[in-house]
Amino acid sequence: MRPYGWPAGEIILLLSQLVIRGELQCLEGGAVISKSHLANTLASRSRWKSVLLRPQERIDESVLKEAQRLGQELFQELGPVDTEGLSTFLRRHLQDWHDQLDRFQDLQRGGRYPGQQDTATVLSHVKGVLRTVDGRRFFAQFNEAKHQLSNAKQSVDDLRHFFDHQRPIWDQLYSALDKFRLNELELNEDNEAGGCLKRLREIRGAERPYGMIKEVVELARIVEEVNERLISAKRKAALDRVESARKTVLQEIANTNADADLEAACLTPLHRSMERVKELGSLAHIAQVTANLTTLKEAAFRKLKERDGNPTPLKKVREVHLAALATPEFLETEAEVDAFLEALEKELREAIGRNERVKIR
Repeated sequence: MRPYGWPAGEIILLLSQLVIRGELQCLEGGAVISKSHLANTLASRSRWKSVLLRPQERIDESVLKEAQRLGQELFQELGPVDTEGLSTFLRRHLQDWHDQLDRFQDLQRGGRYPGQQDTATVLSHVKGVLRTVDGRRFFAQFNEAKHQLSNAKQSVDDLRHFFDHQRPIWDQLYSALDKFRLNELELNEDNEAGGCLKRLREIRGAERPYGMIKEVVELARIVEEVNERLISAKRKAALDRVESARKTVLQEIANTNADADLEAACLTPLHRSMERVKELGSLAHIAQVTANLTTLKEAAFRKLKERDGNPTPLKKVREVHLAALATPEFLETEAEVDAFLEALEKELREAIGRNERVKIR
């Protein structure tokens, strides 16, 4: 840069004015120097030799107007009319999209949230436009991508609304389905709950569920009511059986004059079963607790029987299997019923006559 009589400062000032007016570009290392960094670059004489000057390619006014209209459609705001201002305006809004989509993609990585494919597609389009440095090519590519960017706007709006407003309900949907999975078989057998459960799964599996999310709260409420009703009924029946088992063991404790330590050893497992039933939300798990009651009672009886110096030995237990007494397998006549009852009575009286306790199976 040799002014040959012109003051260097005035030349720098004139060049800067041409750059600001969009008639000239300054490049360093092959990259265009932005207006915001121009002053720092030209203030250093040592860098002048590395600065190249290039006339700014003029862009057809119709191209700029088309880009301005498209920008208004996409971003709901009218951009500047000059080349540099409009380019900055469009790039800023596209970069905003890019940053938001980056955040959405991070949240989607675990597979919990919808829209992964839309996010990836829109990011690809936005990156392609932003990657273009040349002004003429930038506007041309922006205008050519009108269809893709219009679709991208809908996706960005949907995703933004989802993560800003619908995400808590979506989390509720996931939590509800996790909870209902414990009793899925029984809930599916209920007409109303089964239909609602199916719809909740459809919403969770949809690629673009945004318009359906408003259904989640009511659907989950219906299934929750049925689920609680099933659990309450199962829990009450189980607690009744645990209480019955506890009373049986208490009677044996009274018969054997067991001390406090032995009584606690016999009853504690039953008390734990009762507390577990109150806490469980799975019908199958509640059923497992009740199925284990016979084992707990028999363990208590063994403790009482094995107690040293027991003054009242426990009676022998005779198990009576009703199915074994029924011949034939199906009772269809009064005579067959009378024969079954006669056999059962004989078995029971024989056990009592031998001072045995009877356990019906």
